[in-house]
Amino acid sequence: MNPMSKTVRHRWWWTLWSLVAASAVGIGVFSISVYITGDPDRTPIPLDPDVAAHYVSILVHALPSSLALLIRPFQFVTRLRTRHPRLHRVAGRVSWCASRPERSSP
Repeated sequence: MNPMSKTVRHRWWWTLWSLVAASAVGIGVFSISVYITGDPDRTPIPLDPDVAAHYVSILVHALPSSLALLIRPFQFVTRLRTRHPRLHRVAGRVSWCASRPERSSP
C-alpha cells in the first residue's frame, strides 16, 4: 500500500474542510437571517399556538447555534491557531458559550 504524500494529504484536508465550512457557514447565515429579525412570521418551522414561548425557545436554539456554526470551522485552521492564538482562544470560548443555551432548549 502506497501512503499518501504530505501534499496530497494537505490537499485532501483543505478540500474536506472547505466542504464542511461552506455548509456550516451557509446554514449559519441562513438561520441568522431568518431569526435575527425577531419576526415569528418568517420562521420556516410551524409554531405551536398552544405553547406561549415556542418562538423564544427556537430563538434560544437557533441564534447561538448559528454563531457556533460560523465560528467552529475556523477553529481547525492550523495557521489561525499558530499565528493568532489569542483570537483562536477567544473564538473557542465564544463558540463554547454559544453552544450552552442549546443544551437546555426543549
